[in-house]
Amino acid sequence: MKILLTGANGFLGKSVSKKLNKFYKIKKTDLNNLDITKKNKINSYLKKYKFDLVVHCAAAKGSVDSIKNPETYVNTNFLGTYNILEAMRLNGCKKIIFISSSGLYKNGNNIKNENDDIFCKNPYALGKFLSEETIKHYCNIYNFNAICIRPNLISGYGLFKDNLIYDVVKSIKKNNIAEVYGNGKHIREFTHPDDISDFILKIIKVKFKGFQIFNLTSNRTQIIKLINKIIRIMETGNLKFLKTKKQAFSLVLNDKKIKKTGWKPKKNLDFIIKEIISGVNNE
Repeated sequence: MKILLTGANGFLGKSVSKKLNKFYKIKKTDLNNLDITKKNKINSYLKKYKFDLVVHCAAAKGSVDSIKNPETYVNTNFLGTYNILEAMRLNGCKKIIFISSSGLYKNGNNIKNENDDIFCKNPYALGKFLSEETIKHYCNIYNFNAICIRPNLISGYGLFKDNLIYDVVKSIKKNNIAEVYGNGKHIREFTHPDDISDFILKIIKVKFKGFQIFNLTSNRTQIIKLINKIIRIMETGNLKFLKTKKQAFSLVLNDKKIKKTGWKPKKNLDFIIKEIISGVNNE
């Protein structure tokens, strides 16, 4: 099987690349050597290599940044996906695994299922949702087979934007302060990229058909408990509560569907925290 991996040099893409390289022939691209917003270049690339599967990890990251610069996020995260799908259609490749986002769900304490209503809070989420809908269209009209993965907060060392655990560790290292938004009782979930890579490898071997969406989630915790855990592991740090609603929301996913595939996360919060601490200590 010949696989195209987009976003191969990104935080998640590096993990996926390492995992798939053990079993398959893959061509690795990122936005530097293959601009997915350039339709003709994408088409030429797929025409040349004749892929059997595309694992699409490439995206512009950052929900807050997307509000400031929506055009970049819609162009890359939606039109880039459309260009890939068209190139696949024209060159006989009909299987895609797409990394979507849990940011498509409305914030709140209720557990989110794959068929729940979509609530795009920012252009980043909008681009992901439009991509999902377009992929579904290609499955219905052109008989594509697709998996859309909605992961929770991807976390580990190497992600330096939108990574709460990294931000807390850095802050404690710098000034011994761990900032807590609101009262810290909101609930979030954290997954290491290697666990996502494990699922991608597993689902490829299953020979999936049709259009399917999977929540991918692990390590559910209250933020205040998470930060206190970081402080205990680092053996230093003082809490500083900020009276703000910024990022002080809950978002939890139902994992029943993905667990039916036999997938289970292996990297717990202690592992993720210790990996980030080690990385920060070596910076």
